[in-house]
Amino acid sequence: GVSKAKLSSMRPRVKGSLMADVVPISEAECPVSSSAEVQAAVRVALNSFSSYASASDSVPRNIFSQIAAITDAVRLSYTLTQYASLYFKEKQRILETQDVIERLAVLAQALDSELEIIGIENSIANKVKDRIDKNQRDFYLREQIRAIQEELGDDEYDDLSDDMAELLSKIHASAMPEQNRELLLREFQRMVKLPPGTQEAALIRTYI
Repeated sequence: GVSKAKLSSMRPRVKGSLMADVVPISEAECPVSSSAEVQAAVRVALNSFSSYASASDSVPRNIFSQIAAITDAVRLSYTLTQYASLYFKEKQRILETQDVIERLAVLAQALDSELEIIGIENSIANKVKDRIDKNQRDFYLREQIRAIQEELGDDEYDDLSDDMAELLSKIHASAMPEQNRELLLREFQRMVKLPPGTQEAALIRTYI
C-alpha cells in the first residue's frame, strides 16, 4: 500500500465497486537503531515471527532476506503483519495501533498466540494419526490371524487375546525355516489349549 488512511465517508457504488473518502495518515520513518526501546521491540517481533514461520507453511522462505534488509521499524511492522496468516480482525488491530513500539508488541503477541494454536493443531493431528495407525495395525493383525486360521484350518484361535494374536502373527511372519515354523505352531496350539497362567503355558511361551 501507499499509505495508511482513515475512513471518512462512504460513496455510492460505482459499477459495483465500493468507493469511499479517506484521510491519509502520515507516519514518519522510525529507524531500527533510533533507540534501545525500538531495537528491543523489533527483536521481540522478529523472534516471534521466526518461531511462527518455522511452524507455519504459509510463510515464504525467501521473505527472510527481504526482512533482513529493512531498516525502518514502521515498514518492518507492516511487512511482518502482511506475511502472517492472522485473522482479519487481528491484523486490523495491529494496523490501527499508531505507536510503532506498541504495534510491534501487539504483533508479537498475536504471532505467539498463533504459534500456540499451531502447536495444538499439530498435537491433535498427531493423535489422530496415531489412532489411525493403531487401527490400521489392529486391522492388519486381525486379517493376518484370519489368514493363518484359514491356512491351518483351525477355529480355536477365534478368542485369542491381543498379545497371543500378536505372538501368532510373529510366528507366521518370521523368516525362519518352514519346519521350525511348523514346530512353533504346534507348540502354540498346545499352549492355547492350556489354562492361562499355568507353568507349562509360561514355559512354552518362553520357548516360542
